[in-house]
Amino acid sequence: MKKKTFFKIILSILLFNQLYAQTSVSGGIFTDTTWSIDKSPYLVTDNVVLFDNIKLTIEPGVLVEFNDSKELEIRGGNLQAIGTNKDKIIFKSSSQNPTIGIWKGLRFVNRTSLDNSKLEFIEISHAKIAVDTKETIVYGSDPVWSISNSKFYKNNIAIDVDSSEENNFYNCIFENNDTAINSLNYSEVLNCSFENNTIGIGYAFDTYINNNIFRGNTGTALFSFSANIDGNLFENNNIALDIKLFTSSIVKNNIVINNNIGFIVKGESGSPVNSFFNNCIYNNTQYNIKHENQIGLNLTNNYWHTTVSSEIEDGIYHAIDDSSLGLIDFSSFQTTCEASNTLSTENQLIKDTDFSVSVFPNPADKIATIGLYSKEQDNYMINLFDSIGNLIQVISNQYYSSGQHNIIIETENLNSGVYLLRLRNNSKSITKKIIITH
Repeated sequence: MKKKTFFKIILSILLFNQLYAQTSVSGGIFTDTTWSIDKSPYLVTDNVVLFDNIKLTIEPGVLVEFNDSKELEIRGGNLQAIGTNKDKIIFKSSSQNPTIGIWKGLRFVNRTSLDNSKLEFIEISHAKIAVDTKETIVYGSDPVWSISNSKFYKNNIAIDVDSSEENNFYNCIFENNDTAINSLNYSEVLNCSFENNTIGIGYAFDTYINNNIFRGNTGTALFSFSANIDGNLFENNNIALDIKLFTSSIVKNNIVINNNIGFIVKGESGSPVNSFFNNCIYNNTQYNIKHENQIGLNLTNNYWHTTVSSEIEDGIYHAIDDSSLGLIDFSSFQTTCEASNTLSTENQLIKDTDFSVSVFPNPADKIATIGLYSKEQDNYMINLFDSIGNLIQVISNQYYSSGQHNIIIETENLNSGVYLLRLRNNSKSITKKIIITH
């Protein structure tokens, strides 16, 4: 009986060690290294530094846990953290009861860190700065970088970048962060959701912000200077948009509803703004539009959920309420809401297939962006057909590298109606419906 009991104890210990085994890591990485699923989870007990020209590959499904105040520093190295939709790579605190900012995050140092690295299908939570690229700037030669299909939640700052860099975000989720994205310049944010953060995007200059959802942000969902804001949904935020409209600004096809304030709008001195149209702006508690500049603004051809001028006026704060402000013209208002946002839970993340295609905005007016995701390099043909199958246009027929690609097409010369967009390689094809409205 004693021997049986002894063997049971030994077996229990072995099973416990197998179930709760982990790989502790710290210090410098000086040779190409793989963090594999069979040795997961990895526990970062002290700061880890990935040095110049060294590759760290993290396999899909790996869990990386960080002790308090620790970080992974990519100092010129090559971080390949590419998960899948099914097996995401997770970076989190090792604490049983983590608080926001309890560990530092992923910090990229110098230009080659970004040029070589790739993050896809990852999740980061409870970091001080989940992804920090502020130290990567090289004046006159800044990196172009992207993160796709990833989730950032309960971080002090999810993404903190130098505003002169081009950083693109595709199909990402930002939830319950103090600040989701600190600043952007000449960048793209496509098909992302920003929900229940304090600040959504803290600064956006000459950035394309398309087909995103901003919902439940308790501060300001989007601060913008001279951006192209198209086809987004802003709902139940404290302030949906705080924007300065330059003549190059485009604000169209957005749905702005049920916020405390819809728009806080400023203008560029001496320059009228004409590209603010086809937005659906209504049911915002305090103001639909709050003007904070002495320059008059042309905000005609937007939808206000009413055709009664006095009711529209009640939701706009401008010269009528304060003579030091400019006058907002809304006289030529629309009678129907034509703006739309096509993002949903189902298409939030690109499925882990060989390739996929999306169209935004959809419906489209003068231009549309085709989003092509390819898992591997291949030749892709993109054709546009009418609703009965007649070929209208060969949009592209070329090789594309792996990852996300965006192709701009002009649709203003097409008649209004339903068209079919077909993407194919040598083995299979995908067809997407696109609606053209003028």
